[in-house]
Amino acid sequence: MKKYLFTFIFILTLLFLPNRGEAQTSQATFSFSPNTGSFSLNNTIPVDLNVNTTGSTGITSVKASLTFDASKLEVVTIDSSQSSFSFQWEQTFDNTQGTISIQRSSPTPRLGEQLITKITFKTKSTGTTTIAYDPNCFSAVNPTCLALKPDDTNILSVSSEATFTVTAA
Repeated sequence: MKKYLFTFIFILTLLFLPNRGEAQTSQATFSFSPNTGSFSLNNTIPVDLNVNTTGSTGITSVKASLTFDASKLEVVTIDSSQSSFSFQWEQTFDNTQGTISIQRSSPTPRLGEQLITKITFKTKSTGTTTIAYDPNCFSAVNPTCLALKPDDTNILSVSSEATFTVTAA
């Protein structure tokens, strides 16, 4: 009887211990919403930059370095007033180079899908164009894109780009 009781308690203990495998597989990805679409020339494209975390570990800081074709798009505004990350460290864009840099943080960890910022682009010329990540974004040595846990571990993985078609008005 004691043997069965010990086995039963052991199994119950295992069921209620934290899942260490889940914590190790936590990851975050950036995404654009919308990530595809067709828009008319000289109109705007509102795009949300989001981060989504999986597993049980939240993130407290994000950094994104984005690129876009400056001959087809230009940034009109970057609005972070509804961001899940309340502290702004960097928010710049260059319509000549076609670059955007965003860095924000939160004092409390964020889980699941969270808004980083809203970017409004204006279409400048027809054709297909992409909003992508800086070539060094996911570099192992010195990444320009980050999703940091409270212990400053980067859990960002490769993320999807956005592709739009600009048509004549």
